[in-house]
Amino acid sequence: PGKVVVIGYKDGIEVCRDSIQTSGNKAVRFTLKADREQLKADGQDLSHISLNLYDEQGIPIRIDDRQVKVTVEGNGRLMGIDSGEMGYRPYVDGMNRKDKLRHRNIVAGDPQNAELLISAHYDTAATIGVPDLRIPRNFPVYILSQGAVLLGMLLISLLIGTAVGLATKSGDWLILTFFFAYLALMLLMMFGAANKHNVNDNTSGIAALLETMQRLSPEAREKTAFILFDHQETGSRGAKSYGAQHVEVQTMKLLVDLNCVGDGDTFVISAPKMAQDKPEYAAVRESLEENAMASGVSTQFFGRAGVQGAGDYRRFVCGVGVSAYHHSAGVGLITGRIHTSRDTVCRQENLDYLAKSLADAAQKMNDL
Repeated sequence: PGKVVVIGYKDGIEVCRDSIQTSGNKAVRFTLKADREQLKADGQDLSHISLNLYDEQGIPIRIDDRQVKVTVEGNGRLMGIDSGEMGYRPYVDGMNRKDKLRHRNIVAGDPQNAELLISAHYDTAATIGVPDLRIPRNFPVYILSQGAVLLGMLLISLLIGTAVGLATKSGDWLILTFFFAYLALMLLMMFGAANKHNVNDNTSGIAALLETMQRLSPEAREKTAFILFDHQETGSRGAKSYGAQHVEVQTMKLLVDLNCVGDGDTFVISAPKMAQDKPEYAAVRESLEENAMASGVSTQFFGRAGVQGAGDYRRFVCGVGVSAYHHSAGVGLITGRIHTSRDTVCRQENLDYLAKSLADAAQKMNDL
């Protein structure tokens, strides 16, 4: 219990602040507040009206769920009503003795009893300015791209080692410096400064997951769970830890993983045979196919072995990977901005498409 105050600064000067304070559990009054006092009589203008609950001390209550019925009199129309409450109480999983302070996987819903799991990783990759080219269907070009990155790092390390060797006139120092320079570059790629430009990798996956969560009907929520994985960028360690602690989920449940879904209009869906045999996968695939044309995207479905690249979904027996790509002449499908300052693109159409498709699939499962 207490009060948290958040203050925003720009150039050392306070520009905004907000606070949240522990309230009582029971609401005694509510207020309605409009964002404007006048509306244009053109049939198009809109006012957002917020309804808030307060306790006896006048502190806003954020944990008291109420059914609300709204009616409008006069010439106005009710265009919609919504709440920030999505029907879930998320919690942090993965804090056992072995993994304490290492993997903070955030779970919403009940994965043990859910029929559909939807996941995305929320950690941010480190960067040294080298793009992570993802080429899922052209294995030779994929190997060449990975080899080019490796060769570049070797050349940089060799140049550093050579400079030190010439300065010290020692071959031993050249070899030692080369080795440590290469090791430093590898560590920087994995554990260096976080890339602040991460719109596609993986803010897009998180946004699509949250939008799906919001669209679910109350009935479908009971059969759907969500997991935000930690440490995907360093070997999917968060997903591996979760699977080790929840073996039934790891081996039996269908998990749809959203990774880099914002940049590109072609979706690649990768699923192993065990996932494809599940009726839940059939509902997901059917919904993705049904909504593709109207959303201006295309879909391509493959087995797990037919797609190159890593992902949290590979840590699950029935894991399904979903990512977006561009078409490039001579290469095929590719995503090339991630892990760089150019990762600033996310198509809203992609998020809407995934959210609608996954919500539709969850509803189909509920109707079975």
